[in-house]
Amino acid sequence: RTTWLRSDFLLQDLAIVPMLALVPILADEPMPGTRGGFLEEALLVAGLVVAVILVGRYLMPFVLAYSAKARNMEAFFAFSMLAVLGAALAMDSVGASMALGAFLMGMMLSASDYSHQIEASVEPFKGILLALFFIAVGMSIDMKTVMAEGSELAINVVVILVIKALVLFALSLLFGLTRSAAVRVAFLLPQCGEFGFVLFGAGVAAGILSSETFALAILVISVSMALTPLLSKLGDRIAERLAGPVSGTWAGAELPAPQDRQVVVAGYGRGGRTLSLMLEKCGVPYVAFDNDADRVQAGKKAGRNVHFGDMTDPQIIEAAGVGKASAVAVTLDDPNAVQRLVSAITNFHPDLSIYARANDFDAGDKLRQSGVAHVIPAHTESSLSLGSALLQDIGVTHNDVEDLVTDMRRDHYALLAPSTDTDNKESPE
Repeated sequence: RTTWLRSDFLLQDLAIVPMLALVPILADEPMPGTRGGFLEEALLVAGLVVAVILVGRYLMPFVLAYSAKARNMEAFFAFSMLAVLGAALAMDSVGASMALGAFLMGMMLSASDYSHQIEASVEPFKGILLALFFIAVGMSIDMKTVMAEGSELAINVVVILVIKALVLFALSLLFGLTRSAAVRVAFLLPQCGEFGFVLFGAGVAAGILSSETFALAILVISVSMALTPLLSKLGDRIAERLAGPVSGTWAGAELPAPQDRQVVVAGYGRGGRTLSLMLEKCGVPYVAFDNDADRVQAGKKAGRNVHFGDMTDPQIIEAAGVGKASAVAVTLDDPNAVQRLVSAITNFHPDLSIYARANDFDAGDKLRQSGVAHVIPAHTESSLSLGSALLQDIGVTHNDVEDLVTDMRRDHYALLAPSTDTDNKESPE
């Protein structure tokens, strides 16, 4: 049911693509380079849409992979932004909406192996751009229109909400949801979407809508969105009366995440690959990140859930869903990178379980002081494995070997801790 809701949200967003594509075709003025024929303009827009999709699907991953392999994050970010701006300008050059080109390119980039790194790169600007967007929407609302068209505004809002609610209720029942669940969906999703601002703005620019109609449409969208929290609560109460107490599946605070046991693996070298395979074999959901494009591509070919991204970047940490993970496993080779990552996680998520690998006892002590409860000295563990195999091969019983290894691991490998400064540096073994 949760998946169905997400699909419904996604379908509403995708519906904006054909609508925006139709705006320049329906405009009175002919599109640049055409004689105004409907078929000719439709083919031009369709050709541009296909071109943007092909560039985003095939060319941009190649360009981003080149930047990623060169570890040039500045170029990576620049190419990502240029792709979106280029798609927007290409649409604008024929009179289509710039938003259509930007949306299509963003959709293609989100399907690439570098989506998380792109998301982290634009995260610092997202809040500012969203604020500017809604400020612009707010400034376009004419309060005189609100006062003069109050009754017409109310009628339009009610009609839209009722029609959408009835359609959603019917579709929910058709797809097998219970009546109470269908009521919740109907009262949760009847509002107009924020893409309506973009669509009607493009309509005004193309001369399809008058400024008065645009002002009324903006008000209808804004009011319907503002009513969403109240409608959602009303839907919950009606659904509770229909089906009794809300089950855990639909209780908002108790709704389990689809990946509620997910483990985040930082690093996809030998250790990360091994750990990812172990998690997969045990049926534990995981997501792995690495800033080596070749490793990521190899992992993708092997069917692993691995993505490109620098886990020491705080934006990537959030994009990876660390705050909702059950644990984080750090398998990075660079001790400084491990320390930075651990510090960032413990600062924002102090209760999260972190499992980290250390090359020596000094590094392990520093990680424990940073808040890592589970530190594994890599070279020591490999020596214990080697010793266990040797002892069993020469006749020592399995139980005795296990008891010995357990003693060795007790109290953070206290028996193996170096006693002098000279011995404090473990050899690579």
